[in-house]
Amino acid sequence: MQLNRSLATFTDWQKYSKRQMKRFTFLFLILSINHFFAFSQTSIVITEEVKTMSKGSQNGFSVELPQYKLNDLKREWIKYMRKKTKSKTLNTSTDWSMQKGKIELLSSDTISAFTLFSTSNSTITTSVFVSIKDSFVTSISNPIVSNNIKNLLYDFAKNAYIKVVEKELSSEKRKLDFLKDDLEHILKMEDKAIETVTESNHKIEENEHELETSKEELEIKQKDIFNQKQRALKMSRKSEERKEQNEIVRELENDKKNHLKHQQNLTKEIANLTTTVRSKERLIDSLKMEQENKKTEIKKQEVLVVSIEKKLENIKSATLK
Repeated sequence: MQLNRSLATFTDWQKYSKRQMKRFTFLFLILSINHFFAFSQTSIVITEEVKTMSKGSQNGFSVELPQYKLNDLKREWIKYMRKKTKSKTLNTSTDWSMQKGKIELLSSDTISAFTLFSTSNSTITTSVFVSIKDSFVTSISNPIVSNNIKNLLYDFAKNAYIKVVEKELSSEKRKLDFLKDDLEHILKMEDKAIETVTESNHKIEENEHELETSKEELEIKQKDIFNQKQRALKMSRKSEERKEQNEIVRELENDKKNHLKHQQNLTKEIANLTTTVRSKERLIDSLKMEQENKKTEIKKQEVLVVSIEKKLENIKSATLK
């Protein structure tokens, strides 16, 4: 009985431990992502400079975006540009280009456009080069088209950044819900353990009372057996009264054995219940520590979620300067 209870308690803790390991693995991955996100920029800046591209060193317009994988950002750019032009475009592993086509938002003239993607540290730089009549646009040579390029690139970057930060926010909110669910699970485990301790202690009190009563009854039973034996000795060995008296003694002896067996069972159950109480009390102490740790994690996660919400709000309200 004691072994079964110990195994049951061990199984409860083992299940909890396995569940915690799965959660720890997930949380480790999320925390790794958080470390990356913590250094993410909250502004979008368009720069103009000469860079090396497929047509040599040419003037272009660039924007840096964090939190993106290279191929994901390329796909976003291709989808964005497909909405801006019906002209034939070419997508390669390194850039996107359009030879002598129309992008109304940039210019009414026929243009050639090239996009170069490059990675540095945790950011991806998207650079756009626009050529009109074989001459690459600069802010000095063509301020109007140059400004249009900046607006287009800014619009793309802003929408792309909003999308990735919204994804980040969704992920962190899921983690927050995950932590709250975990805390709720720990609280339920504690409630269940407390309930077990309460019920076990109550049963121990009942058994101890029953054990004391049984011991008192056994003392009376032993006195009855002694008295009945004394009576039997005073009777003739072959008399019917002696036989009847001996039968009474045998019944009392059997009753005494049953009392002793019952006392042994009560003692064993009290020991098992006491072991269960001690085990559950240790579990409760561990769960209380886990609760405090989880509450600390939740507070940190809530702060992180608020910071991402603020970042998203700032990005949405930002304008090109």
